[in-house]
Amino acid sequence: MKRVFLALIGAFAALALNTACEEKPPVIEMYLDLDTQKVEASDLGGNFDILLSASHDWTATTDSEWVTIKTKSGLAGKRIIRFSVEKTQLERIRTAKIVVNSELASITKEISITQAAMSAERIANCKIYYTTTDGKTIKPINPYNVFNGPTIASNTYSKGQGVMVLTDEVVEIGTFAFSEIETLVSMKLPKSVKVVGYNTFLGNPNMTSIELNEGLETIDVMAFARNPKLTEVKIPQSVKKFGMAPFAMCPALERMEGKYVVGDGRFLVFNKELIAFAPAGLTECIIPEGVVSIQQEVLKECRELTSVKLPEGLTSIGVSSLRNCESLREIEFPTTVTMIDMGAFYGCKSLTEVKLPENLTTITDYLFGNCTSLAEVEIGAKVTKIEGDAFAECPALKTMICHATTPPTTGWNFLGGENADLVVKVPAESVNAYKAAEGWKEYNIEAIE
Repeated sequence: MKRVFLALIGAFAALALNTACEEKPPVIEMYLDLDTQKVEASDLGGNFDILLSASHDWTATTDSEWVTIKTKSGLAGKRIIRFSVEKTQLERIRTAKIVVNSELASITKEISITQAAMSAERIANCKIYYTTTDGKTIKPINPYNVFNGPTIASNTYSKGQGVMVLTDEVVEIGTFAFSEIETLVSMKLPKSVKVVGYNTFLGNPNMTSIELNEGLETIDVMAFARNPKLTEVKIPQSVKKFGMAPFAMCPALERMEGKYVVGDGRFLVFNKELIAFAPAGLTECIIPEGVVSIQQEVLKECRELTSVKLPEGLTSIGVSSLRNCESLREIEFPTTVTMIDMGAFYGCKSLTEVKLPENLTTITDYLFGNCTSLAEVEIGAKVTKIEGDAFAECPALKTMICHATTPPTTGWNFLGGENADLVVKVPAESVNAYKAAEGWKEYNIEAIE
């Protein structure tokens, strides 16, 4: 009996002990750890990741508008807090903090962020230097976003120099930004500029120089055209793209330097295309070998040129490319030319005779319009079309030799209607066909001798 009693007491004791153990709550470790609590950002800002280990759910907040937290909350375990820091425009250091809080764990940690002030290079890239004839400030004539982001913070002129300070680095100077400014003499672009846009410096009557930066990649359409006093320009090695006629109608341009410049600094050739010419002091232009096309308006208004020699291998001559070359007396086309675009020789008032290339098939609009001294034209056998006003305002035109056996189709007023005594000489077997053809039949048709 005693043994039974002792056994019962032992059993009850064991049961009581087990019950006590089951009722004791488990021990949970509380922690919130970060792999760093200090971040140093450059003036350019950037994206940052911080590794977090947490025993409970957590949230992250910041006291600054220039810090953006991309991961604002998370669950227990190993996680990443991802955030970004904006580029600063300040010339002083700035600080911020991120607060990470785990409410259930009753733990809070802080991440301190220090961002450097703008670098000296970036500060310099926010400034455009210039000079003027009157010692006064200038501003972009285009009221829109000509700098593609930055705006003008200040603009002053002192000690013979103007400085335009922008709110950020200048990467692009856009359309018409500094065009047709009467007083602009010179400008120096900051090193950050990559694009000089369409017509950016067009038509500045007193601009003599422009300092282009290494790092510039694009010089767009007519970017520096029609600057009558611009004398010299250096093309940076970094340039990769040109728009049409970037330096057209710059009669004082004496030379170019740098990438793509050939022929004693007189020619700018890009992808075998002549895109700029420095005409100052020249009466004869000998276009370099290897050029296969002449870009639009390249030699436009080179009023002192008396002759232009085109290279064998040239295939195309662009729109208005020699327009208003008033002293040009002669032009000889290589057989390789197959395209002369409209108005290419419009206003060449000293031309007296022209023999068009034998592989030409179309005579384009206004091609020799207003060539007031032009007396004789010879057209090859492959021409099938003569477009409107091709020879309009050519009162001296008395003889046209056309080797095409089939009368080319003609556009409106292709001979200007001013040459009643014009003699058109054609292959003997085609005389009757020309006499019956629209556009030709009103002129005197004769057989080629």
